[in-house]
Amino acid sequence: MQPSACWPVWSIMVEPTVLFIATGLGAGGAEQALIRLLRGLGNGPVRPALAALRSGGSLASEAAGLDLPFMELDMEQGGAGRAAGMIRLVRFARAVRPDILQGWMYHGNAAASLTGLAMPGSRVFWSIRQSLEAPETEQTGTSRLIHRAVHLRRRPERIVYNSSAAALHHEELGYPEHCRQVIPNGFNTERFRPDPEARDRIRDELGLPRDTPLIGMVARYHPVKDHDGFLRAAALLARLQPGVHFLLAGAGAGDDNRELLDQVHSRELAGRCHLLGERDDIPAVTAALDVAALTSLSEGFPNVIGEAMACGVPVAATSAGETPEILAGIGTVVPCGDPEGMAASWSELLDMPEEARRTLGDAGRARIQDRYGLTRMISSFEKLYQSPESGG
Repeated sequence: MQPSACWPVWSIMVEPTVLFIATGLGAGGAEQALIRLLRGLGNGPVRPALAALRSGGSLASEAAGLDLPFMELDMEQGGAGRAAGMIRLVRFARAVRPDILQGWMYHGNAAASLTGLAMPGSRVFWSIRQSLEAPETEQTGTSRLIHRAVHLRRRPERIVYNSSAAALHHEELGYPEHCRQVIPNGFNTERFRPDPEARDRIRDELGLPRDTPLIGMVARYHPVKDHDGFLRAAALLARLQPGVHFLLAGAGAGDDNRELLDQVHSRELAGRCHLLGERDDIPAVTAALDVAALTSLSEGFPNVIGEAMACGVPVAATSAGETPEILAGIGTVVPCGDPEGMAASWSELLDMPEEARRTLGDAGRARIQDRYGLTRMISSFEKLYQSPESGG
């Protein structure tokens, strides 16, 4: 059988049990999308369960609070620790008796296929949450797994991507295109919404006048997010508009990150760029911005863009992943690795008349409500899990 072959057709399932096998439960966009999905599936015909290969993480307590079977496998250690973790995973899967093993992120996908060897009656699905525009930013082990996954013995019946860009990049590596299922991320537009009070509250917290222009990026600290590119753009704009301040939030993007703090100082942005780190009030932080930025070198479907648009905040982002399709001309798109272009986009958005910027924000929110609502994403997954169709 060639690596591109998929598993055969199965009969329709009215109330399928789906065991999600996630790499971990950190604060990244892929993990947040999973939690949103699990919460929504719990109210419908699909019976979800969850296993996390890595224990802990910012979203672990939230996962534990969901009304579903949940196990953390503590598989951070290599060798014997991983083998013991796989044994625990198979035992957990046999107790859950899933109709579908749904991998989530690369290591979760591999674990789903390995578990599927012990459970031939369960279908195997994968979920891939990123594109591959900047492979040099991946850790060596993850990069190796990305290339070897197509040769796993138990191949997926379906591969769920959150963007067409992610699908194309992986299919170029040999991932079977007839297994493709694209389901964009969905957003809770009641949680992410315009919030004038948050705008004032965040500026008060930062000790800034309430009319201070604020440009920010919500992203974990990782080379693929190109925080240095954000700071280079910020330094360019800061010289032209001395009243503008900047904000970074996300795991690792706090003032306890010496590397990031050194970059802020080297760009002469001390006192102008505020490092908030990981926050539990991201809707408020996002709604407080005048411009939401994303300088990523690679993305699948960036949550932070959809969240900012839902908050009515204009967006300036790189062309990574599905970004141009999400924005659809509402906001600005610049090439990856172009701090000059990013700074110019920020300046253009800040210089817009207030009414024009509000109109742009309203259009962004309307697009998210119309095209990327949370209910739509959940419904798409429900239909997928109940469908008898395979990719073959």
